[in-house]
Amino acid sequence: MAWIWAENGNPTRNKSTNDGAECMYTQKEVKKAAGWTVQMSGDGIGAYMANGDVITHFGPGANGLGNSNAWFRIQDPGGRREFVHQRGAQNYSWVSLYSALDKFTGGAPATAVIPTATDQQYYSTGLVTSGFKNIFPTVGSWRFHCTANNAPEGNVYPFWTLGRTVATGLDAHFNCCLSLIDTLSPAADTDKCMVMAIASSDLDAAAGAALGTSSSDMLGWQRMNMAGEEFGILTAPYFSVYHRNMGTNPNSGDECSVPMHCVRGVGVQQGHKGTFKEIAYSGGTQVYGDLYYDGSEYWVVADEVLLRGWPDATLPIV
Repeated sequence: MAWIWAENGNPTRNKSTNDGAECMYTQKEVKKAAGWTVQMSGDGIGAYMANGDVITHFGPGANGLGNSNAWFRIQDPGGRREFVHQRGAQNYSWVSLYSALDKFTGGAPATAVIPTATDQQYYSTGLVTSGFKNIFPTVGSWRFHCTANNAPEGNVYPFWTLGRTVATGLDAHFNCCLSLIDTLSPAADTDKCMVMAIASSDLDAAAGAALGTSSSDMLGWQRMNMAGEEFGILTAPYFSVYHRNMGTNPNSGDECSVPMHCVRGVGVQQGHKGTFKEIAYSGGTQVYGDLYYDGSEYWVVADEVLLRGWPDATLPIV
Protein backbone atom coordinates (compact mmCIF):
# COMPACT_ATOMS: atom_id res chain seq x y z
CA MET A 1 0.00 0.00 0.00
CA ALA A 2 1.30 3.46 -0.87
CA TRP A 3 -0.13 6.95 -0.88
CA ILE A 4 0.99 8.71 -4.05
CA TRP A 5 1.93 12.38 -3.96
CA ALA A 6 3.21 14.61 -6.78
CA GLU A 7 6.47 16.00 -5.45
CA ASN A 8 8.41 17.30 -8.47
CA GLY A 9 10.41 20.00 -6.70
CA ASN A 10 7.44 21.93 -5.34
CA PRO A 11 5.52 19.28 -3.39
CA THR A 12 1.83 19.05 -4.07
CA ARG A 13 1.35 18.55 -0.37
CA ASN A 14 2.52 22.17 0.09
CA LYS A 15 1.47 23.74 -3.21
CA SER A 16 0.15 27.32 -3.15
CA THR A 17 -2.34 28.17 -5.89
CA ASN A 18 -5.36 30.30 -6.75
CA ASP A 19 -6.55 28.16 -9.67
CA GLY A 20 -9.09 25.36 -9.36
CA ALA A 21 -8.08 24.02 -12.78
CA GLU A 22 -4.51 23.56 -11.52
CA CYS A 23 -5.84 21.62 -8.53
CA MET A 24 -8.08 19.42 -10.66
CA TYR A 25 -5.27 18.78 -13.14
CA THR A 26 -2.98 17.84 -10.26
CA GLN A 27 -5.60 15.44 -8.93
CA LYS A 28 -5.83 13.82 -12.37
CA GLU A 29 -2.07 13.36 -12.60
CA VAL A 30 -1.72 12.02 -9.03
CA LYS A 31 -4.49 9.52 -9.69
CA LYS A 32 -2.79 8.40 -12.91
CA ALA A 33 0.43 7.84 -10.95
CA ALA A 34 -1.61 5.71 -8.53
CA GLY A 35 -2.94 3.51 -11.35
CA TRP A 36 -6.09 5.32 -12.45
CA THR A 37 -6.74 5.70 -16.20
CA VAL A 38 -8.34 8.56 -18.11
CA GLN A 39 -10.95 6.90 -20.32
CA MET A 40 -11.89 9.93 -22.44
CA SER A 41 -11.54 13.70 -22.33
CA GLY A 42 -12.09 16.99 -24.13
CA ASP A 43 -10.48 20.41 -23.86
CA GLY A 44 -13.73 22.31 -24.45
CA ILE A 45 -12.53 24.09 -27.58
CA GLY A 46 -11.72 21.42 -30.16
CA ALA A 47 -9.64 18.52 -28.92
CA TYR A 48 -11.43 15.30 -27.96
CA MET A 49 -10.14 11.79 -27.28
CA ALA A 50 -12.59 8.89 -27.03
CA ASN A 51 -10.11 6.51 -25.45
CA GLY A 52 -7.51 8.50 -23.53
CA ASP A 53 -6.25 11.74 -22.05
CA VAL A 54 -6.12 14.78 -24.32
CA ILE A 55 -5.54 17.17 -21.38
CA THR A 56 -1.83 17.99 -21.06
CA HIS A 57 -1.83 21.14 -18.88
CA PHE A 58 -4.12 23.14 -16.59
CA GLY A 59 -4.07 26.43 -18.47
CA PRO A 60 -6.31 27.76 -21.25
CA GLY A 61 -5.76 26.95 -24.90
CA ALA A 62 -5.35 23.75 -26.88
CA ASN A 63 -5.36 20.62 -24.69
CA GLY A 64 -5.84 22.69 -21.56
CA LEU A 65 -8.10 22.11 -18.56
CA GLY A 66 -8.39 25.88 -18.13
CA ASN A 67 -11.01 26.22 -20.87
CA SER A 68 -14.73 26.47 -20.19
CA ASN A 69 -16.31 23.00 -20.52
CA ALA A 70 -12.99 21.14 -20.56
CA TRP A 71 -13.46 17.72 -18.94
CA PHE A 72 -12.09 14.26 -18.25
CA ARG A 73 -13.48 10.85 -17.29
CA ILE A 74 -11.23 8.81 -14.99
CA GLN A 75 -11.50 5.18 -13.77
CA ASP A 76 -9.99 3.57 -10.67
CA PRO A 77 -7.30 0.85 -10.88
CA GLY A 78 -9.88 -1.86 -10.19
CA GLY A 79 -11.92 -0.88 -13.25
CA ARG A 80 -14.97 -0.21 -11.08
CA ARG A 81 -15.60 3.41 -10.00
CA GLU A 82 -15.47 6.37 -12.34
CA PHE A 83 -15.56 10.14 -11.93
CA VAL A 84 -16.21 12.89 -14.47
CA HIS A 85 -15.08 16.47 -13.84
CA GLN A 86 -15.96 19.38 -16.12
CA ARG A 87 -14.82 22.98 -15.73
CA GLY A 88 -17.37 25.79 -15.81
CA ALA A 89 -16.95 29.37 -16.95
CA GLN A 90 -14.69 30.06 -13.94
CA ASN A 91 -11.82 27.96 -12.58
CA TYR A 92 -13.63 27.43 -9.27
CA SER A 93 -16.87 26.09 -10.79
CA TRP A 94 -17.16 22.41 -11.75
CA VAL A 95 -19.53 19.60 -12.53
CA SER A 96 -18.49 16.54 -10.48
CA LEU A 97 -20.14 13.20 -11.27
CA TYR A 98 -19.74 9.77 -9.69
CA SER A 99 -20.51 6.33 -11.10
CA ALA A 100 -20.18 3.52 -8.56
CA LEU A 101 -20.47 0.68 -11.06
CA ASP A 102 -22.12 1.30 -14.45
CA LYS A 103 -19.47 3.67 -15.92
CA PHE A 104 -19.76 6.71 -18.18
CA THR A 105 -20.32 4.99 -21.50
CA GLY A 106 -23.52 6.77 -22.59
CA GLY A 107 -24.44 10.09 -24.11
CA ALA A 108 -22.73 11.80 -27.02
CA PRO A 109 -19.39 12.96 -25.62
CA ALA A 110 -17.47 15.60 -27.56
CA THR A 111 -14.87 18.27 -26.92
CA ALA A 112 -17.26 20.20 -24.63
CA VAL A 113 -19.84 17.50 -23.86
CA ILE A 114 -19.43 14.96 -21.06
CA PRO A 115 -20.60 11.33 -21.22
CA THR A 116 -23.33 9.85 -19.03
CA ALA A 117 -23.77 6.77 -16.83
CA THR A 118 -27.01 5.07 -15.84
CA ASP A 119 -26.04 5.28 -12.14
CA GLN A 120 -24.40 8.73 -12.30
CA GLN A 121 -24.72 11.02 -9.30
CA TYR A 122 -23.76 14.66 -8.84
CA TYR A 123 -21.73 14.93 -5.66
CA SER A 124 -20.55 18.55 -5.35
CA THR A 125 -21.84 20.85 -2.58
CA GLY A 126 -24.24 18.32 -1.16
CA LEU A 127 -27.15 16.51 -2.76
CA VAL A 128 -27.75 18.24 -6.11
CA THR A 129 -29.02 16.92 -9.42
CA SER A 130 -27.43 19.20 -12.00
CA GLY A 131 -25.20 22.12 -12.76
CA PHE A 132 -21.81 23.64 -12.12
CA LYS A 133 -21.01 24.22 -8.45
CA ASN A 134 -18.25 26.18 -6.71
CA ILE A 135 -15.88 23.63 -5.17
CA PHE A 136 -12.84 25.95 -4.93
CA PRO A 137 -12.52 29.44 -3.40
CA THR A 138 -13.65 32.29 -5.62
CA VAL A 139 -10.94 34.69 -4.42
CA GLY A 140 -7.49 34.49 -2.86
CA SER A 141 -4.97 31.67 -2.80
CA TRP A 142 -4.83 28.46 -0.84
CA ARG A 143 -2.50 25.62 0.14
CA PHE A 144 -3.40 22.50 -1.78
CA HIS A 145 -2.73 18.91 -0.70
CA CYS A 146 -3.56 15.95 -2.95
CA THR A 147 -3.04 12.20 -2.58
CA ALA A 148 -4.37 8.87 -3.86
CA ASN A 149 -3.78 5.34 -2.60
CA ASN A 150 -2.63 2.75 -5.12
CA ALA A 151 -4.04 -0.11 -3.02
CA PRO A 152 -7.73 -0.64 -2.24
CA GLU A 153 -9.65 -1.03 0.98
CA GLY A 154 -12.07 -3.71 -0.13
CA ASN A 155 -12.90 -2.51 -3.66
CA VAL A 156 -12.39 1.21 -2.92
CA TYR A 157 -9.29 3.14 -4.05
CA PRO A 158 -9.36 6.19 -1.76
CA PHE A 159 -8.18 9.69 -2.62
CA TRP A 160 -8.53 13.14 -1.09
CA THR A 161 -7.63 16.75 -1.87
CA LEU A 162 -7.59 19.50 0.74
CA GLY A 163 -7.32 23.28 0.34
CA ARG A 164 -6.59 25.71 3.16
CA THR A 165 -6.85 29.47 2.60
CA VAL A 166 -3.45 31.16 2.90
CA ALA A 167 -4.80 34.43 4.32
CA THR A 168 -7.03 32.93 7.02
CA GLY A 169 -5.88 29.33 7.45
CA LEU A 170 -9.49 28.15 7.13
CA ASP A 171 -10.65 25.16 5.12
CA ALA A 172 -11.19 26.17 1.50
CA HIS A 173 -11.79 22.97 -0.46
CA PHE A 174 -12.24 19.23 -0.02
CA ASN A 175 -12.76 16.55 -2.67
CA CYS A 176 -12.62 12.86 -1.88
CA CYS A 177 -13.65 9.27 -2.17
CA LEU A 178 -12.96 7.75 1.25
CA SER A 179 -13.42 4.13 2.19
CA LEU A 180 -15.09 2.39 5.08
CA ILE A 181 -13.12 -0.29 6.92
CA ASP A 182 -14.06 -3.32 4.83
CA THR A 183 -14.25 -5.86 7.66
CA LEU A 184 -16.53 -3.65 9.76
CA SER A 185 -19.24 -3.32 7.11
CA PRO A 186 -21.47 -6.11 5.79
CA ALA A 187 -20.47 -7.85 2.57
CA ALA A 188 -23.88 -6.96 1.14
CA ASP A 189 -22.76 -3.32 0.95
CA THR A 190 -20.91 -3.21 -2.37
CA ASP A 191 -20.15 0.54 -2.26
CA LYS A 192 -18.35 1.01 1.07
CA CYS A 193 -17.32 4.63 0.61
CA MET A 194 -18.45 8.22 0.61
CA VAL A 195 -17.82 11.01 -1.90
CA MET A 196 -17.73 14.77 -1.34
CA ALA A 197 -16.64 17.89 -3.25
CA ILE A 198 -17.01 21.27 -1.53
CA ALA A 199 -15.62 24.74 -1.03
CA SER A 200 -16.05 25.22 2.71
CA SER A 201 -14.51 27.16 5.57
CA ASP A 202 -15.35 24.35 8.00
CA LEU A 203 -14.61 20.78 6.87
CA ASP A 204 -15.58 19.43 10.28
CA ALA A 205 -19.09 20.85 10.02
CA ALA A 206 -19.39 19.79 6.36
CA ALA A 207 -18.65 16.18 7.31
CA GLY A 208 -20.36 15.95 10.67
CA ALA A 209 -23.92 16.82 11.59
CA ALA A 210 -26.59 15.83 14.02
CA LEU A 211 -28.56 12.76 13.04
CA GLY A 212 -31.80 13.57 11.32
CA THR A 213 -30.41 16.70 9.64
CA SER A 214 -29.35 17.30 6.05
CA SER A 215 -26.46 19.67 6.74
CA SER A 216 -23.70 17.23 5.83
CA ASP A 217 -22.03 17.32 2.40
CA MET A 218 -20.97 13.66 2.49
CA LEU A 219 -22.82 11.46 0.01
CA GLY A 220 -23.06 7.75 -0.71
CA TRP A 221 -25.20 4.73 -1.44
CA GLN A 222 -27.27 2.64 0.92
CA ARG A 223 -28.38 -0.80 -0.39
CA MET A 224 -26.72 -0.22 -3.79
CA ASN A 225 -27.97 -2.74 -6.38
CA MET A 226 -30.60 -4.00 -3.92
CA ALA A 227 -34.29 -3.26 -3.55
CA GLY A 228 -34.81 0.28 -2.31
CA GLU A 229 -31.30 1.49 -3.18
CA GLU A 230 -30.79 5.13 -2.30
CA PHE A 231 -28.02 7.65 -2.94
CA GLY A 232 -28.05 10.48 -0.46
CA ILE A 233 -26.65 12.38 2.46
CA LEU A 234 -24.40 10.63 4.96
CA THR A 235 -23.01 12.07 8.15
CA ALA A 236 -20.32 11.42 10.71
CA PRO A 237 -22.26 12.16 13.91
CA TYR A 238 -20.91 15.39 15.29
CA PHE A 239 -18.92 14.81 18.47
CA SER A 240 -16.80 17.98 18.48
CA VAL A 241 -18.13 19.17 21.83
CA TYR A 242 -16.61 16.04 23.32
CA HIS A 243 -13.73 14.84 21.19
CA ARG A 244 -11.84 18.15 21.26
CA ASN A 245 -11.79 18.00 25.05
CA MET A 246 -10.28 14.53 25.34
CA GLY A 247 -6.71 15.80 25.41
CA THR A 248 -3.68 13.53 25.29
CA ASN A 249 -3.40 9.94 26.46
CA PRO A 250 -1.93 10.09 29.99
CA ASN A 251 -0.13 6.77 29.47
CA SER A 252 1.84 7.95 26.45
CA GLY A 253 1.38 11.71 26.30
CA ASP A 254 0.25 11.32 22.70
CA GLU A 255 -2.62 12.99 20.91
CA CYS A 256 -5.43 10.62 19.96
CA SER A 257 -7.88 10.06 17.14
CA VAL A 258 -11.58 9.32 17.38
CA PRO A 259 -13.13 7.04 14.74
CA MET A 260 -15.70 8.59 12.43
CA HIS A 261 -18.82 6.51 11.96
CA CYS A 262 -20.77 6.84 8.72
CA VAL A 263 -24.53 7.07 9.16
CA ARG A 264 -27.55 7.99 7.04
CA GLY A 265 -30.01 9.88 9.20
CA VAL A 266 -32.41 11.21 6.56
CA GLY A 267 -34.26 9.65 3.65
CA VAL A 268 -35.69 6.13 3.45
CA GLN A 269 -32.63 3.94 4.00
CA GLN A 270 -31.50 5.30 7.35
CA GLY A 271 -28.97 3.68 9.63
CA HIS A 272 -25.30 2.94 10.23
CA LYS A 273 -23.15 2.31 7.14
CA GLY A 274 -19.67 1.75 8.60
CA THR A 275 -16.50 3.26 10.05
CA PHE A 276 -14.18 5.44 7.97
CA LYS A 277 -10.60 4.35 7.39
CA GLU A 278 -8.95 7.53 6.01
CA ILE A 279 -10.64 10.25 8.05
CA ALA A 280 -11.10 10.61 11.81
CA TYR A 281 -11.84 13.25 14.41
CA SER A 282 -8.93 14.76 16.31
CA GLY A 283 -9.12 13.94 19.99
CA GLY A 284 -6.58 16.53 21.09
CA THR A 285 -5.59 20.13 20.64
CA GLN A 286 -3.62 19.99 17.39
CA VAL A 287 -4.37 22.45 14.57
CA TYR A 288 -3.66 22.72 10.85
CA GLY A 289 0.10 22.65 10.39
CA ASP A 290 0.48 19.76 12.83
CA LEU A 291 0.74 16.06 12.10
CA TYR A 292 -0.67 13.11 14.03
CA TYR A 293 1.40 9.88 14.14
CA ASP A 294 -0.49 6.70 14.99
CA GLY A 295 2.61 4.53 15.37
CA SER A 296 2.84 3.54 11.72
CA GLU A 297 1.43 6.38 9.61
CA TYR A 298 1.23 10.16 9.62
CA TRP A 299 -2.09 11.98 9.38
CA VAL A 300 -2.42 15.65 8.46
CA VAL A 301 -4.43 17.70 10.95
CA ALA A 302 -7.18 19.84 9.44
CA ASP A 303 -8.20 21.24 12.81
CA GLU A 304 -10.89 18.86 14.12
CA VAL A 305 -10.38 16.36 11.30
CA LEU A 306 -7.45 14.00 10.66
CA LEU A 307 -6.66 12.76 7.13
CA ARG A 308 -4.63 9.58 6.58
CA GLY A 309 -1.81 9.40 4.05
CA TRP A 310 0.73 12.13 4.88
CA PRO A 311 4.03 10.73 3.54
CA ASP A 312 6.52 11.61 6.30
CA ALA A 313 7.26 13.84 9.28
CA THR A 314 7.63 17.02 7.18
CA LEU A 315 5.09 19.52 8.50
CA PRO A 316 2.67 21.22 6.10
CA ILE A 317 3.61 24.77 5.12
CA VAL A 318 0.86 27.07 6.36
